[in-house]
Amino acid sequence: IKVGAPFVVGTSHGKVRALINDRGERLDRIGPAEPSGLLGISGEVPHAGDIFKVYKTEKEARHVAEKRKLHKREDALIHQKHVSLLSLKSQVDQHLLKNLNIVLKTDVFGSLQAIKDSLERLSTHEVAIRILHSGVGNITESDVLLAKASDAVIFGFHVDSETKVQEEAKSAGVELRTYQIIYDLLEDVKAAMSGLLAPEVVETVT
Repeated sequence: IKVGAPFVVGTSHGKVRALINDRGERLDRIGPAEPSGLLGISGEVPHAGDIFKVYKTEKEARHVAEKRKLHKREDALIHQKHVSLLSLKSQVDQHLLKNLNIVLKTDVFGSLQAIKDSLERLSTHEVAIRILHSGVGNITESDVLLAKASDAVIFGFHVDSETKVQEEAKSAGVELRTYQIIYDLLEDVKAAMSGLLAPEVVETVT
């Protein structure tokens, strides 16, 4: 890699403006297995594991980076298309949604039947609530796969899910909500259908 070389890494491109070694010395070029700091990246910071590739011209590097950004945006939109309670009302208003598909998991059978009956009674002429799958026990990866395939929201009552399952739901763009009180679950669905549900703000200290 030489100073002045156009490159692409991840969805970012640039031109090598400087190469600096671990002693702070500026280099004209580096070869394999020579670690170096590099100045000249434009765009978002690349991730570990992204391939760094040098191109003949800046125009070619920019074209490749733009193409990758487009693919990334398309992937993001695919994930965003899944229904969430917050987007429910707007999707109904735009006639994008006629059914709210739900995967329901509870701790005991009595709760399961009570929640199923209550949810189905919330159906209106604008949006019908469909329980695609219901069962007793914790939320599993198969529940997430079903919700992803059928554009459903997962509701859990007095149940938990492993961190792996939560990460799978997040990466698949599937909304996973757990509750301790049946009334809260039903009120959230009613509020979502009325467009009154407020987003939950979570502060994460890093």
